[in-house]
Amino acid sequence: MLDTRHPELLDTLASTLDTMAFAAVMRAQDPSSTRPPRRPHRLSIHFTSPLRGHLELVAPEFLGVLLAANMLGTDPQDPEARDRAIDVLKEVLNVTCGRLLQQIAATLPGAMEMSLPESQTFDPDTDWAPLLADPATAILDIEGQLVAIRLVESP
Repeated sequence: MLDTRHPELLDTLASTLDTMAFAAVMRAQDPSSTRPPRRPHRLSIHFTSPLRGHLELVAPEFLGVLLAANMLGTDPQDPEARDRAIDVLKEVLNVTCGRLLQQIAATLPGAMEMSLPESQTFDPDTDWAPLLADPATAILDIEGQLVAIRLVESP
């Protein structure tokens, strides 16, 4: 389920992925029964604008490989696509956050600042269930890979 305060998040992510890597985004069929992705990474980017918080993406490393291969015009077995997987996921998050904040800032006054994207550890055995339980989390299928995305506002 996606927090309805920011419905533009999914459209922004879908547009970003389509433009950058020719990738399609769909909602997962049954998010409540999904298993965590294999070899997931938690990527986040912090921001201050009219809002303060962070945008978080949990995605399998293989999605980064697929996106990198699309962007490089090669196939997923290419070592360069594998080497750039996490950087590509960070850049997708960076562009998505920037575009989303531009939309939000258009309706609210104030300056916008973003941190660099970061990659943190994600333990699927302990971290996946709480992520699914958060009503701000959307579970998506991107090119056959299960991902979670959420916008977390801070006070």
